Amino acid sequence: MDNRFRFRVAWTFVALICVTTWVCLTAVLYISHEKFRLQNYYFYEREFSKNEADVGIKYRHIPPKKENILPKDEDLFESRSLSGFPSISYADYPDDIIALHDVFISVKTSEKFHSTRLDLILRTWWNTAKEQIYIFTDVDDNQLKNRTDGHIINTKCRRTHHRQDLSCKIGQEYDAFIESGKKWWCHFDDDNYVNVDALLRSLRNYNWKSDVYLGKPSINHVVEAIYKGNKVHFWFATGGAGVCISRSLGEKMNSWSRHGKFQATSERLKLPDDCTLGFIINNRLGVELTKVDEFHSHLEQLSLIQQDKLSQQVSLSYFIDEDKGSNVIELDKKISAYSIEDDPTRFLSLHCLINPKVGWCSKEKAMQRNQVNV
Repeated sequence: MDNRFRFRVAWTFVALICVTTWVCLTAVLYISHEKFRLQNYYFYEREFSKNEADVGIKYRHIPPKKENILPKDEDLFESRSLSGFPSISYADYPDDIIALHDVFISVKTSEKFHSTRLDLILRTWWNTAKEQIYIFTDVDDNQLKNRTDGHIINTKCRRTHHRQDLSCKIGQEYDAFIESGKKWWCHFDDDNYVNVDALLRSLRNYNWKSDVYLGKPSINHVVEAIYKGNKVHFWFATGGAGVCISRSLGEKMNSWSRHGKFQATSERLKLPDDCTLGFIINNRLGVELTKVDEFHSHLEQLSLIQQDKLSQQVSLSYFIDEDKGSNVIELDKKISAYSIEDDPTRFLSLHCLINPKVGWCSKEKAMQRNQVNV
């Protein structure tokens, strides 16, 4: 009796294990099936959504069918990145042309430049895109707040040119771009002149739904640095010439950039803000820098830019120092609205060259001609 009893108990126990296992497997299979079904439903609902632009941001890009696109030869563009690979042409997306309201333009400055560099911007190219430009500084300035209709942001970063403070500001520029929902982020310094029309023409060559990093390197070799004890190599676009980043790429930068992380990344890398951008994009995310020759900083010889090509450039800069001399664009007296004494940066005359219909440009030209005639 004892053996029979033990035998029955053992078989009962085995049977319970088998039943339990079967129930668990059935439940797992059912849950997996439901999850797969719901995922497919979720995907196809969005794939056939009427608003494909939103789908491209949140889920995946669904490009138009190629057979429906018949671009003209002159509409086909190609720009090569530093690696030699062609960037994606915006001609592939003719129904989604970038407009001015799609661009978030940020300008980094500091209190000591409010009455000089920033004032020059507000007198010139600010007026061509005042709704899209936001100024990031380090103090409250009610006069500038009124003058810019509230488009000035006190980052509360320290008022120095040290690495930590520069990265503090650009980190907040990044946060503001992400929150804006714009398709492009273009960062410039307070010693840049930006030809907004040329900027839009340039951006339209690329697809904001792809990972695009636009700018111009200031050195002809990759940067080598140490990050968390390891050697890293990357290209970077100098911030002094301007940098543009697509929405798709911007969202992928979140882990190293959002809510103070950009400054922390810069500190670990021990390099300034523009280098940190390049590190995140080129090294961490593997996205190539696409060189745009129409971006210019004061690190290059600006007088070499041909005068008849100035209106085609996206960004220009200047450098003026009593001891070291100056580095500015060259403008012939016949086409310059101001003399070099009255316009040492040449930005006023450049603005008149690009926007000849501006009232004060015509008046200054007339006065200058009268003086010459006398």
